[in-house]
Amino acid sequence: MCHISDNYVESVPIDSLFHIYDVFELKVEAPPVVKKIMKCDSSVYVSDGKKLYVYSTGGSFLGIIFKRGRGPGEYVDILDFDCSDNCIFIIDRNGKLLKYSLDGECVAEKRTGWYPAAMCVFENALILSSACQTSGEKIKVLDKESLEEKSAFGRVSESELTWRHFMNQQNFYQTSKEVLFHEPMSNTISSIDLDNRTMDVRYILDFINAVPDKVLNNRYSSVMDMNKAFLAGNYSAGTPVYVESDRSILFSFRAGETYRMGRYDLVDKESIQFDAIKLNGNETSIPISSLGAYFYSDENSFLIISDGIADRKLVMRVSLR
Repeated sequence: MCHISDNYVESVPIDSLFHIYDVFELKVEAPPVVKKIMKCDSSVYVSDGKKLYVYSTGGSFLGIIFKRGRGPGEYVDILDFDCSDNCIFIIDRNGKLLKYSLDGECVAEKRTGWYPAAMCVFENALILSSACQTSGEKIKVLDKESLEEKSAFGRVSESELTWRHFMNQQNFYQTSKEVLFHEPMSNTISSIDLDNRTMDVRYILDFINAVPDKVLNNRYSSVMDMNKAFLAGNYSAGTPVYVESDRSILFSFRAGETYRMGRYDLVDKESIQFDAIKLNGNETSIPISSLGAYFYSDENSFLIISDGIADRKLVMRVSLR
């Protein structure tokens, strides 16, 4: 149990949170929005949900993978993607899974018959989380080569059905040894055990004003109704974004109307909450709500700061201290 106290500061320096490895700017053909960014071999791939933009690790524009459509080898929208062994795996909004070479040639595809929301590649498996389903399992595991389903586990509970279909999920964070699972409305971080087909609790974020079960278990007709209930109680709930190190965990969460980040020190058992990150040598603080935070593994953790005037994007590859 990680007790998240009300210890609050307005902003924290970026170098107190992260080691910064690479800094580059996306100036040419910068995507209008960033849904996901990943380093794959010597290139960086950025999805805006429609296209995959390809850059060098220094930010030079290399090309675009654009295969939108409803035919063979095509996708309608990119919900999520991941890279492994010179291949890119893409989840289509219509439940199709596609496998491309790094230059954009489709080498395999499969209609899943259900609706995946997020994906990660781990060893020889594709691990997918479900979305928009009325029942069934949260986790489905496919063979990376054949795309055939191997197992499914983590039954969706009745209470979770009240909110899971509202959430846009990127649920996975990889350590060197395991895959962790987190969700925007859940305060539990789980470890996925592929051998035993289980989801085991790793951490529970114990917020002082956590969402009561009676609120979380209500049946909501829309996301607006759910928001009203959350705002009425000024509740705290996480975790859309999650990253960890040997020393600490960092996560985003919702505190009433505010989108905030928290850090919990695993050694000292102390926590801090903050609304903004201050860049080194710069008095300007970047609000968490305006900061792009994309954490998928120690190697694939990025912060993106957008310049709304010039439509430029500053990218930093980081790891948590």
